[in-house]
Amino acid sequence: MKRFFRPLAGTAPVLATTMLYFGTALALPPGSQEWLGSPADGVRADRVVRVTPSTRWVNVNENETVRFVVGDQSFAWQFNGSRGVFHLADIAPAGLVPPSINVYVGADPLDGQMGE
Repeated sequence: MKRFFRPLAGTAPVLATTMLYFGTALALPPGSQEWLGSPADGVRADRVVRVTPSTRWVNVNENETVRFVVGDQSFAWQFNGSRGVFHLADIAPAGLVPPSINVYVGADPLDGQMGE
Protein backbone atom coordinates (compact mmCIF):
# COMPACT_ATOMS: atom_id res chain seq x y z
CA MET A 1 0.00 0.00 0.00
CA LYS A 2 2.87 2.42 0.70
CA ARG A 3 4.25 1.87 -2.79
CA PHE A 4 0.99 3.01 -4.36
CA PHE A 5 1.03 6.42 -2.69
CA ARG A 6 4.78 7.06 -2.87
CA PRO A 7 4.70 8.50 -6.45
CA LEU A 8 1.97 10.89 -5.36
CA ALA A 9 4.02 12.24 -2.44
CA GLY A 10 5.69 14.95 -4.56
CA THR A 11 2.49 16.23 -6.14
CA ALA A 12 1.34 18.40 -3.22
CA PRO A 13 4.08 21.06 -3.67
CA VAL A 14 3.51 21.08 -7.43
CA LEU A 15 -0.24 21.53 -6.98
CA ALA A 16 0.28 24.31 -4.43
CA THR A 17 2.63 26.18 -6.75
CA THR A 18 0.23 25.78 -9.66
CA MET A 19 -2.65 27.15 -7.60
CA LEU A 20 -0.58 30.20 -6.60
CA TYR A 21 0.46 30.82 -10.20
CA PHE A 22 -2.96 30.45 -11.79
CA GLY A 23 -5.05 31.48 -8.78
CA THR A 24 -4.81 35.17 -9.63
CA ALA A 25 -6.58 34.51 -12.93
CA LEU A 26 -9.67 33.55 -10.98
CA ALA A 27 -9.63 36.91 -9.18
CA LEU A 28 -9.77 38.92 -12.42
CA PRO A 29 -13.19 39.88 -13.73
CA PRO A 30 -14.34 38.15 -16.93
CA GLY A 31 -13.00 39.89 -20.02
CA SER A 32 -10.17 41.53 -18.09
CA GLN A 33 -7.35 42.71 -20.32
CA GLU A 34 -4.63 42.50 -17.66
CA TRP A 35 -3.51 39.09 -18.90
CA LEU A 36 -3.34 40.36 -22.47
CA GLY A 37 -1.07 43.36 -21.87
CA SER A 38 -1.78 47.07 -21.71
CA PRO A 39 -2.64 50.01 -23.98
CA ALA A 40 0.43 51.85 -25.21
CA ASP A 41 1.56 55.05 -26.88
CA GLY A 42 1.61 54.44 -30.64
CA VAL A 43 4.54 56.80 -31.12
CA ARG A 44 6.89 54.44 -29.28
CA ALA A 45 5.78 51.26 -31.03
CA ASP A 46 8.37 48.64 -31.95
CA ARG A 47 6.52 48.00 -35.21
CA VAL A 48 3.36 48.76 -37.14
CA VAL A 49 0.86 46.15 -38.31
CA ARG A 50 -1.68 47.11 -40.98
CA VAL A 51 -4.94 45.23 -40.53
CA THR A 52 -6.77 44.63 -43.82
CA PRO A 53 -9.93 42.68 -44.66
CA SER A 54 -7.73 39.69 -45.53
CA THR A 55 -5.92 39.66 -42.15
CA ARG A 56 -6.64 36.43 -40.28
CA TRP A 57 -3.92 36.47 -37.60
CA VAL A 58 -1.08 38.56 -36.20
CA ASN A 59 2.14 37.23 -34.68
CA VAL A 60 3.71 39.33 -31.94
CA ASN A 61 6.34 38.80 -29.26
CA GLU A 62 6.02 39.12 -25.53
CA ASN A 63 7.08 42.63 -24.34
CA GLU A 64 6.67 44.05 -27.86
CA THR A 65 4.70 47.25 -28.46
CA VAL A 66 2.69 47.19 -31.69
CA ARG A 67 0.65 49.91 -33.36
CA PHE A 68 -2.27 48.46 -35.31
CA VAL A 69 -3.51 50.52 -38.26
CA VAL A 70 -7.05 49.79 -39.45
CA GLY A 71 -8.02 52.07 -42.32
CA ASP A 72 -7.58 55.62 -41.04
CA GLN A 73 -7.72 54.61 -37.35
CA SER A 74 -5.06 53.08 -35.14
CA PHE A 75 -4.39 51.88 -31.62
CA ALA A 76 -1.27 50.59 -29.85
CA TRP A 77 -0.78 47.72 -27.44
CA GLN A 78 2.12 46.52 -25.32
CA PHE A 79 2.12 42.73 -25.06
CA ASN A 80 3.44 42.57 -21.51
CA GLY A 81 0.84 40.05 -20.35
CA SER A 82 0.96 36.32 -20.87
CA ARG A 83 1.83 34.29 -23.96
CA GLY A 84 -0.93 32.60 -25.86
CA VAL A 85 -3.71 33.24 -28.35
CA PHE A 86 -6.63 35.64 -28.14
CA HIS A 87 -8.84 37.71 -30.43
CA LEU A 88 -7.56 41.10 -31.58
CA ALA A 89 -11.07 42.44 -30.92
CA ASP A 90 -10.47 41.80 -27.19
CA ILE A 91 -7.95 44.66 -27.07
CA ALA A 92 -9.08 46.87 -29.98
CA PRO A 93 -11.54 49.72 -29.61
CA ALA A 94 -15.10 48.42 -29.93
CA GLY A 95 -16.12 47.59 -33.49
CA LEU A 96 -12.75 48.44 -35.05
CA VAL A 97 -11.71 44.90 -36.03
CA PRO A 98 -13.72 41.73 -36.68
CA PRO A 99 -13.68 39.10 -33.91
CA SER A 100 -12.14 36.50 -36.23
CA ILE A 101 -8.56 37.89 -36.15
CA ASN A 102 -6.30 36.01 -33.73
CA VAL A 103 -3.22 37.38 -31.99
CA TYR A 104 -0.46 34.86 -31.31
CA VAL A 105 1.90 36.05 -28.58
CA GLY A 106 5.26 34.27 -28.68
CA ALA A 107 8.27 34.36 -26.41
CA ASP A 108 10.39 37.46 -26.13
CA PRO A 109 13.41 36.82 -28.39
CA LEU A 110 15.64 38.73 -25.96
CA ASP A 111 14.49 36.76 -22.92
CA GLY A 112 17.46 35.06 -21.30
CA GLN A 113 20.08 36.82 -23.42
CA MET A 114 21.00 39.56 -20.97
CA GLY A 115 24.47 39.08 -19.51
CA GLU A 116 25.46 36.27 -21.82
